[in-house]
Amino acid sequence: EILKEGWKIHILGIGTATAAKEIAAELSGTFSVVPEKPTEQELAEQTRELLGIVELSGAPSLSPVGKRGGSKMAIELSSRGYSSTRSITIGAITLQQPDGTAQSLLREPFEFSIGPDETKEMEIPVSFEVLPDPGSYTGNVVFAFDGDTAFTPATAAVEYQVKGFLGNNIWIIPVAVVGLVLLALLGLLIPRILPGRAGGSIAFVCTVDDSTLRKRQYKLKYASKLYLVEGMMGLTVREDAGDEPAAEISADGTGLHLTILDEKGYKPAQPIPDNVLPGKIVLLKKYGKKATISFDSP
Repeated sequence: EILKEGWKIHILGIGTATAAKEIAAELSGTFSVVPEKPTEQELAEQTRELLGIVELSGAPSLSPVGKRGGSKMAIELSSRGYSSTRSITIGAITLQQPDGTAQSLLREPFEFSIGPDETKEMEIPVSFEVLPDPGSYTGNVVFAFDGDTAFTPATAAVEYQVKGFLGNNIWIIPVAVVGLVLLALLGLLIPRILPGRAGGSIAFVCTVDDSTLRKRQYKLKYASKLYLVEGMMGLTVREDAGDEPAAEISADGTGLHLTILDEKGYKPAQPIPDNVLPGKIVLLKKYGKKATISFDSP
């Protein structure tokens, strides 16, 4: 109770055979020793900073505890009443649970200094020997000190969280997001890059020179091609390329495509869009004539 109320505890041992050190450790205080018959000057030297104090501002906080038990304890301290810089060594930090169990959190002493009338924030690396199940907890931490300076209160309540699977593997979330983005991109690119392996087909109606007699519906698989070939009646759509096809018609997941093969004999009046469905393409023949090819949905 004395520790919780923030009293400064300093044990003055008179004589070398005293238990000042043991009592100070038990009470999370500090100690000093003077001879069995101390002089006034020796007593004054050991007590001149007695009214100086280093205080803990607020409750300590623990960062989320990882799967290996590692964490960091953040504390803020304020010094007042001292005329010189003080060195403080935390020798032990004990975590007391509501169920009565306790464990040490500090693997090695933690030392720092604080100047007169200074406020200081710091992080202390700590580690759980026995890791609780994932969840949120409340306990008390008790500080023990080595040396002649300590801070008060020497015990305080602390809340902390033990990470679960996602908390310990936070990298999974950005990796999963990147994976989903890549899958989406592959879904768009694969049909374009590997049209023959992507499967599927596109149904369309092709009209050459607006002639209803030559209007025909086609169903073009991604792995197949059709060709525009010049015949006696002008351009016709055929499954075989023949000797000199004018253009090629192909399909994939991004649409229907028209590619000029005979670039000397046929030139588009306007740039051909990547997806010609629906659309109308005007080709200029080398003899000055025009051919109009329309692509529409069935």
